[in-house]
Amino acid sequence: MKLQRVCTFLSLYVKGLFTSLHLFHNSYNLLLQCKPSCVTILIQMDKEGTKPMYKILIVEDDAAIAAAVENQLSRWGYETLCVSDFEHVLETFTSFDPGLVLLDISLPFYNGYYWCERIRSLSSVPIIFLSSAGDKMNIVMAMNIGADDFISKPFDLTVLCAKVQALIRRTYSFGASTHLLERHGAILNLADATLTVQEAK
Repeated sequence: MKLQRVCTFLSLYVKGLFTSLHLFHNSYNLLLQCKPSCVTILIQMDKEGTKPMYKILIVEDDAAIAAAVENQLSRWGYETLCVSDFEHVLETFTSFDPGLVLLDISLPFYNGYYWCERIRSLSSVPIIFLSSAGDKMNIVMAMNIGADDFISKPFDLTVLCAKVQALIRRTYSFGASTHLLERHGAILNLADATLTVQEAK
């Protein structure tokens, strides 16, 4: 009796698998019939195509620290940009569209608190403060205006990268892949073989 149940279960499982593959095949063919002919993959991949590549904006006026942080993050596989125009940080932020911001407090023209508030008015992107002003008042103020973490200078670059990676993982479900294909408004999800056209599956 147990063997018969197992055989029945396996038969139903295999039948369901083939049904899913058939539905996926039909959905994919329908997607290819859409126009225009360009198919866009809705996930930015790194050079190896194995995981999303996240961009990090570094707002630090100490050139030596900025260069060291940029070099370390690049070695961890992140795309980075160091702000050079500290009067127009928000413009750099919107054009670069980073996945995380590293922000110093003491900056030319406007301090880090100002830019944190400006960024928060536009985006919920993770923000980590990097500052030698690591007293309780500054930490509390930074967190209250929208920062996600505060790292006091001097800091270890490996620890910084580990914190960046952890925050990105919590924010963007690091490592998860959506496998979405889009064509002329039709979106095919390769993970569950569903086709969405104009918000209707």
